[in-house]
Amino acid sequence: MKNSRLLLGLTLVPRGWRLLRKERSLWLWITLPWLIDLCVLFVGWSFGLTGVEALTTWAIGKLALTGWLYNVLYYPALVILGFMFMLVWLVAVIGIATVIASPFNALLAERALVRQGVVTASGGSIGGWVKLMLK
Repeated sequence: MKNSRLLLGLTLVPRGWRLLRKERSLWLWITLPWLIDLCVLFVGWSFGLTGVEALTTWAIGKLALTGWLYNVLYYPALVILGFMFMLVWLVAVIGIATVIASPFNALLAERALVRQGVVTASGGSIGGWVKLMLK
């Protein structure tokens, strides 16, 4: 019993890839959340890095520094804060991506099961799927 479950788990990824290669219509449910997440990531980075630059300029300007001392503080602070913002935004987008991708993953799983001949709970209609998701 345990060996059959182990074998089933070890062959899960190759069987999934075979199904995806055979059923081209399932790729829509994979690529759509990825494209949405990439757009959120890059738009956030572009607006956020501009904000980090403005905030760093304002903060260093409040110290009333000029000349080389301003440059010595400004550029390292800008690089460090910009890198930190990029990492924090990446982690936030991973959390957002989980929420965005969950309905697409549910549809992907249901469509894959239907393609394999398994009867699903929603009965194949959009109304049944919505009722199931609301439960």
